[in-house]
Amino acid sequence: MATRTPTRIERHRYRCPHGHANWEPRDGGFYCVTCLTRWGRDPYFRELEDDQTGETVNPEALDGIE
Repeated sequence: MATRTPTRIERHRYRCPHGHANWEPRDGGFYCVTCLTRWGRDPYFRELEDDQTGETVNPEALDGIE
């Protein structure tokens, strides 16, 4: 099943576990560019946090985001 990426405005609503919005869907999870380039952290995550609700979001949940 293909994961559909949210629009640019919606993307800033979702954050990596370290609070960054500079992520991309990759390999059944997410890749945070900021974690790797600025902090040298492992950039791969299985879930993002919804900044509005505080809930975690897995890759399959993004399929329904417009």
